[in-house]
Amino acid sequence: MLLLLGMSNEVVLDIETQNTFQDIGSRDTDQLKIFISNLINKATRQLSKS
Repeated sequence: MLLLLGMSNEVVLDIETQNTFQDIGSRDTDQLKIFISNLINKATRQLSKS
């Protein structure tokens, strides 16, 4: 998870990948197929799913 600190609001991003480095045979992050599976607003404790 990645924690982003905003002005007075914290947001947590749950980042997942479809592939691993072993799957793609290199360390090229462009090929990982990254997406955000959940977004959590810590101030309101709201969860947004993609």
